[in-house]
Order: sequence, then structure tokens, then C-alpha cells
Amino acid sequence: MDTVSWVLYFIAAPLLILIAIVATVLNVTVFMSRFFVKSRSSTLEMTYSLAVTDTLSSIAQAVSLLWNSFAPHVLGIKIENYCFSMSLEVFRMGFMLTGVFHIAALGFVHYLQIARPFDHTRLLSLKQTHVLICVMWIAPTLALTIFFWSFPGTGFQATNCVGDDNLAFYSALNFRVPVSLIIFILMAATCAIYWRLLKVVDTVSTLIEGISRTE
Repeated sequence: MDTVSWVLYFIAAPLLILIAIVATVLNVTVFMSRFFVKSRSSTLEMTYSLAVTDTLSSIAQAVSLLWNSFAPHVLGIKIENYCFSMSLEVFRMGFMLTGVFHIAALGFVHYLQIARPFDHTRLLSLKQTHVLICVMWIAPTLALTIFFWSFPGTGFQATNCVGDDNLAFYSALNFRVPVSLIIFILMAATCAIYWRLLKVVDTVSTLIEGISRTE
């Protein structure tokens, strides 16, 4: 094993696993506060759901690193069946995309509450928020599961989930590019929403200052 591989598997992998465990504990702490807060709002529900998403994403990341990197290269455990590894990857990426969707949705909710302070609950009720959360939870992981099952002789359709192409579809551009575009577009939309939100807040602050001076 060369120096770079040794650093990656013996130092980086355990460190990332530790970070994932810490992130899990912090997100569980955030979610537990839900049981001590009586009020319910779209922002709070979205925030708690995001905390659960990040928790599961951190757990999936930690288990994936432990199973795919630390176990075979440090502990010397030979992995012959890759179905569990592939399932971990589906959930890891699914939770990651769910988290990105949550961040964008949370930005939209914040904007709605600032831009429409008096009727935002009519535009997005608590029930509609719960439906949106369910869609964001189900859609990414379901779509990835279908994708990983869509190629004959490889993925979930292959013996031991490897196939003759050694999971080439997973590294192909027709998979990587759409996923990257989804993340980029959602993060760009989130930045645009918060930029617009800051403009609204600045406009309101300027208006209030003008009224105060006239008085």
C-alpha cells in the first residue's frame, strides 16, 4: 500500500467516520428539541425534517466508509457481495439529495414568510408542508433505486450486484451529470432566494427608517 492510500484508509476514513458520528449526535439533538416545542410552523417542521435527513445521511456516510473503505483495506475483510454496498450508496445519495431539496424548500419558506407575512399560511399550510416533506423524502431515493435497477446484467440485476461492466453505469456521465446539475441548480436557486430575501428586508428597513424620520 502506497503512502497516499495509507493516509486515505488509515487516517482520512476514520476521521470522516468520526465527523459523521459527531454530525449525527448534533442533528439528533436538534430533532429532539421538537418534543419540547409546542408550536408548529412550516419553518420548524422543515428544519426538523432536515435534521433527520442530515442524521440519516451522516449514518449512511459513516457506514459506507466503514464497510467500503476501512473494513476491506484496514481490517482486511474481503467483500464479495456488493449489494449491501450499493444499497448504502443509494441511501447515501438519496439522503444527500433529500437534504439539498430541504435546503432549497426552507429558503422558499423563509422568503414566503418575509414577503407575505400575513397570508403565507394560506399559500403554504402546515398540511401542505408535510406533503412536500414526504415527497422530498421519497422521490430521490426511489428514483435512485429505480436507476440502479434499470440496467440488465449490472447493478441490482447482476449477481452480487457487480456485473461484467464493474458498475460502469455508476461512473457514466448520464448519471453523474444529472445528479450534479440537480445539486447545482437547487443550490443556485437557494442562493437566489436568500439574495432576494435580503433585498426585501433591506427595502423594508429603508421604508421604516424613512417613516421614522418623517415623524
